[in-house]
Amino acid sequence: MLAKADGSGKAHIVLCRVLMGRPEAVPAGSSQSCPSSHNYDSAVDKPENPQWYVVWNKDMNTRILPEYVVSFK
Repeated sequence: MLAKADGSGKAHIVLCRVLMGRPEAVPAGSSQSCPSSHNYDSAVDKPENPQWYVVWNKDMNTRILPEYVVSFK
């Protein structure tokens, strides 16, 4: 739903394996850009039924593993 088509009409998404660790609740649309304390590794919009997941910039190289690129028209 967030992929935009390129000049040839194809859209691309990258599927990744992500280690979330201990997430904290951060409401969707928040401007928070880092964890609120050292107790948290990531964030979710709703802990009971998350739809959005956040891995903080400082951790992205150790918590995100790109696995596939999916291209479609």
